Amino acid sequence: MKKLTTYAFVLALLATTPACNSPEVVTPQPRRDLLVFDTPTEAPQPSEAGRAGAGSTTIVSTTIQNHKIAVFGRYETGDNIFLNHPEILSYATSFRDANGTTHTDQWVYGDTSKYNCGTDEEPRRPWLRLLDHEFRAFVPYNPDGNDHQNGLPPENIQAMSDASRLVLNYYTQTNKFDLMVARTLRNPTKDAEGVSEVKLEFQHVLSALQFRIKHKLENTDVLTEAYIDGIAASGVLYYGVRLEGDSETNIHWTPSQPSNRNYLWTGSKTIGRTDGTAAVAFDGDGIVFAIPQTIGEQQVSFVFKTETGDQAIHRAYLPAMTLEAGKKYLFTMELSGASTNISVSIKEWTEVKSNQDIYIQ
Repeated sequence: MKKLTTYAFVLALLATTPACNSPEVVTPQPRRDLLVFDTPTEAPQPSEAGRAGAGSTTIVSTTIQNHKIAVFGRYETGDNIFLNHPEILSYATSFRDANGTTHTDQWVYGDTSKYNCGTDEEPRRPWLRLLDHEFRAFVPYNPDGNDHQNGLPPENIQAMSDASRLVLNYYTQTNKFDLMVARTLRNPTKDAEGVSEVKLEFQHVLSALQFRIKHKLENTDVLTEAYIDGIAASGVLYYGVRLEGDSETNIHWTPSQPSNRNYLWTGSKTIGRTDGTAAVAFDGDGIVFAIPQTIGEQQVSFVFKTETGDQAIHRAYLPAMTLEAGKKYLFTMELSGASTNISVSIKEWTEVKSNQDIYIQ
């Protein structure tokens, strides 16, 4: 009976020992400067062109912590920094490194179960002080590829993607999320940041569209269906593929051929007279993400049906314009008898002021 008790104690001890290929008594390795990442939540400070965070235009919300980031990295020698291509960054509230230091609220990568081992299997990568380090990233990333509505799956990353350029496919009918990208160039001996966190300051690469329907008179009605005709519903993003005069952070899109009945929505929303009581098409906050593209006159239309109209189709043509990355477009349809007036307000993604207003009679 005594021998059985001893065996049980040993098994219990083994069960509580972290899985780690290090010796039983861990001797911390000499301290190295290892790469760590950060996503700022304040507006980025102006930086030298081409250096840390250049080209970023957006304040990053803390909601980004609920997603995964795909990041590519390379030294100026052309060698990849990470063992994985791309590496996956996940947000950790707390972890302890090989030197026994506890870190909180940080982006981590690699197999975190090895962080405490203090062996050569430490997954985090070191800074090489005399070299440039280039990083290019996008968010949200869905490495498992099992939910295309909440993150870009691996198959949407074209094979040529690396730290110098990103080439990504985006399909608005299945990839229904705000896609953002970042690019950072760092050199520990040249930049004031030294070996501190690599800041990934993201910028929006899609356009955001919202449609409101209201009545000019006292009439009330119910919105029952909405969709968009004539818009390119997918496209290829080129971030870092430079045309003449471009910087390393220029964004280019190749839209697909326009198609019909995109963003199809059905439901029941009351149409009021004021902006506050207007029916907002589509679910959630009514935002749909669009491929940046140029719209010709009488080319793209917002199509909707109402209950009082006995399911008759209302068609409002969008004005000739260019949908730009990082801008929100609010289209307001005003019903007045058999006619529909449309107004357009265009806003920067992170600003509240309108920089352009278009009215169509």
